[in-house]
Amino acid sequence: MSKEKQILKDKAFLKWLIVFASIVINIYLIVCAFDPNTFDIVGQSMFPTMVHGDRCIIVNKNFFYDLEYRRNDIIIASKDERGIVKRIVGLPGERIEIKDSEVKVDGKILYNSAILYGNMDEVRDITLGNDEYYLLGDNRVYSHDSRHDGPIKRHTIIGRVLYRWRSLKTH
Repeated sequence: MSKEKQILKDKAFLKWLIVFASIVINIYLIVCAFDPNTFDIVGQSMFPTMVHGDRCIIVNKNFFYDLEYRRNDIIIASKDERGIVKRIVGLPGERIEIKDSEVKVDGKILYNSAILYGNMDEVRDITLGNDEYYLLGDNRVYSHDSRHDGPIKRHTIIGRVLYRWRSLKTH
């Protein structure tokens, strides 16, 4: 092989190596930026959305400090040194009313509450503070949530669920 061909071959390999290294570094930086963590679902409080044994990836709020949480976001929050997974139904400053299995936010019925599992006989009426969120599990009968423990503070939110995959185990 001539010297010129070898130099061209070496340059092509070096170029490929630089592109490959750049891709690997960028993927690493993206993963670190989002700081994804996995969380195992325990219990049936989020059935049918999530079932016991499912796993999910969450975005850690520490990287995105100004991460804005919205109604219907599924989040992981810390409670008694463990994580809980619930759906946000009430945002800071809103009034939450629960009566006859209806959830009202600032006087308007939260329509998706009717399609979720469970009957709610409890009567609740609460106005959330500036850093409080009201959480409910999708399986309202089996969920221990803000109806029992009250609203949660923003600083207890660990992150938002980005992706969920089913466990291969039978349930």
